[in-house]
Amino acid sequence: MSWFSSSDQPDPPRLPPGVKHVPGLADEILQELAPLLAAEGVDINDPKGVDIDALRAALGPAMERRNMELFTPTGAHRTQALAVLRRFTEATAAGRADEAQAVLDGVETDETEDHPAISHVIGVTLDLLDSWYSDRRLRTALASTRVASRRRPVRACATDLLSAARRHTTFDSLDKLTVAHGGLILFEGGATLVAASIAAIAKRQRRKVTAICRDLLIADPEYASVDVVAAPDGRAEEAGRTTPADDRILAEFEEWLSRQPQIAAPTVEDEATALRAIFTLARTSGADLRNPHDIGTAVDLLVDMGTGDGRDDHDIMMSSLFALDEYIHFQWEISRRPENWDRAHDIVEDALSARDGGGQLADVVERATAVDPQLRRAALKNTRVSAAVPVLLEWLGTSRPISQSGNLRLADIEPVAAMLGVRAKGVRKVPPLAEVPATGFATDEPLPEPEPLFATSMRQVPVLWAWWQAMLRCDILETTATRVRPGPASGRWIDGGEPPIEGAEALNGLFVSFLLSERMFDDDQFGSGAAVAVLASRMLIAAAAPELGIGAPDDARSTILRPRALQLMARLELLGLLTRDASGTPAVPEGLKSAVLRGAMLVMDVATRGEGT
Repeated sequence: MSWFSSSDQPDPPRLPPGVKHVPGLADEILQELAPLLAAEGVDINDPKGVDIDALRAALGPAMERRNMELFTPTGAHRTQALAVLRRFTEATAAGRADEAQAVLDGVETDETEDHPAISHVIGVTLDLLDSWYSDRRLRTALASTRVASRRRPVRACATDLLSAARRHTTFDSLDKLTVAHGGLILFEGGATLVAASIAAIAKRQRRKVTAICRDLLIADPEYASVDVVAAPDGRAEEAGRTTPADDRILAEFEEWLSRQPQIAAPTVEDEATALRAIFTLARTSGADLRNPHDIGTAVDLLVDMGTGDGRDDHDIMMSSLFALDEYIHFQWEISRRPENWDRAHDIVEDALSARDGGGQLADVVERATAVDPQLRRAALKNTRVSAAVPVLLEWLGTSRPISQSGNLRLADIEPVAAMLGVRAKGVRKVPPLAEVPATGFATDEPLPEPEPLFATSMRQVPVLWAWWQAMLRCDILETTATRVRPGPASGRWIDGGEPPIEGAEALNGLFVSFLLSERMFDDDQFGSGAAVAVLASRMLIAAAAPELGIGAPDDARSTILRPRALQLMARLELLGLLTRDASGTPAVPEGLKSAVLRGAMLVMDVATRGEGT
């Protein structure tokens, strides 16, 4: 007998959006679990029936073993999952968002002979994260991991994953993460965190993302196609050697050069040799310069080579770019479709334009580095960036607890910020009036600083965050999953010690670069964060090297953004990295020019590459 009449029957429970009721699904899952339940002593097909209590007791271990099978691929499927993560990471690092998303979209729910399942990629991801974040050698690098995604659910999932990774419990948190975010978001969030982690390691080690992928995603056989080229007789040749087809096009280029009334290099042989070197360099990255679409790769490699401090590095880069420019003119003449080389020509011309003033700037840096070491040491020691280090290390003692994100706890923001002369207070919720933006300031004045600055994380205190990041990079600090402690390089900063001039210069230069770029990669559809970083860097270079005659841009956008750039300059002045002469014009002390210029140039270099991707 029913306790309800037909009109009183309750509606069936509503399922979440996107979830469908599938009749018979429970029986189907039980049949899949049958072998695993049998191993626990329960036969679900026993005609005599099943002991419900025994079934309940066996379901937990059986489900755990089934999850392990689903999320622990072996052999080819593990290799394929690593390939997915590698392709996604490299596309993300290069700014090719559509390509990165296409890599993930190509993974299906069920595996095939040639492709992994989504569960395989999730399993490999969790295994990698647990391994990396447990590795002491990677701990400092991974402390600066920043999760970035345009999709809020993916960003939230990746952030939860990062917290679990710092506790070394990503695999153990699989069920909880799946319930909280869903399988598809976990799949994408995991890949996003892998890419962010590899990017952090690459920055720390000053290596390319592709090189870090080689080290940490080693089971991908497709690396062979980049690093090893099969010879016709089946032997392996080293990467970086030109092919017979390359040799033919290079011979044609040399012959073409000999017919030109004027060339960039002193002799035909010099220019032909330069282009052969560029072809060889491009081959090391898997690029084929007979293809116009690969010219951008060669330009990136040449720009990387030209970022050294000396004039020679810059001169080699410029002569190589000129040789590449003439090679494109050669292709315009011989190609069946010369219009295909137009975009390649624009890329080379843009690189030449962007780097044209680099020689003069390199000379300025070289002169700044040659300043009397005692003068440089004294100037570097007196900045607040340097002077506050011993104070922090004394406060730190053997170690202090940190937040799950690897930053200072809210309660510690105020005393540590005060070491730099910054009034900031860590709070769980910003007071309403503190969120009202400042108004009524002129465009030639810095944006006012809130007094005090209320922050819900250290990341919201730019000066403090930049200092923290610089100390981590310089090994003055190192972090574990839960604590911060003095790093390997801290000893020279304690008890009145004299840190090496290179260490003090690196700390101050990195601080400058982190401070200028702290909003550079924000999810900003107008790109104003990057524009402010570039504008402030340009103003700082002008202050450090007035002989270059770098003028202030007067376009409408720069005028609007100038207060934010001036705010960054004011922060540098607070820290002693910038002063003003008798007329009030910003200036950089002689002993600090090398550190300041290197920091500003690093930001400009990153911005230039970002525009090209």
